[in-house]
Amino acid sequence: RSASVKRGVNVFEETITFVDEDFMDIFSFAISKGNRDALKSRNQIIISDEMATKYFEYNEPVGQELSFKFTNGKIQRFVVGAVMEKQPYNSSLKSQIYIPFDNFESIYLEEKYNWSHRTDATFVQLKAGKNLSDISGSFSKYIDLQLGSNADWKMEKINPIGLYDMSTESHKMLSSVRLGWHPAGR
Repeated sequence: RSASVKRGVNVFEETITFVDEDFMDIFSFAISKGNRDALKSRNQIIISDEMATKYFEYNEPVGQELSFKFTNGKIQRFVVGAVMEKQPYNSSLKSQIYIPFDNFESIYLEEKYNWSHRTDATFVQLKAGKNLSDISGSFSKYIDLQLGSNADWKMEKINPIGLYDMSTESHKMLSSVRLGWHPAGR
């Protein structure tokens, strides 16, 4: 997704990523400022060091507001709850702005149950001792939902991939999960 992001008179078009409140519990990205649990608050976001410099220069970004105008025209303000250090080159996730997914419904209400939109990835943290083959059988119901909503883009299967495999094989994937980056940063 994208949005126009405004701070003062500066407005830039940015790529944003809606994530679950437990995103930072699953991924070990380093936080340079603020609260690692910021996404657990609906009105707080996490931005990258690069975004912090872009919008706040050398001022403290945590606790400051950014205004977002989404592609459907809705405007919403968020408070910077944390700043993430530069992500490692071998990370497949390269987003610069993370917004709690709980906001998605209020921003894109008309798309809440619209399975015709492609989702690049859903991350699932498995319990200790479980593996991908333990959950693979439960995917067929989601394929049926997608087929019912968009017959022109038929989904044949859901292919679960472990994070290690994603990091080493993402250059073969046709997706924006990795935003076009090669896993080795090349």
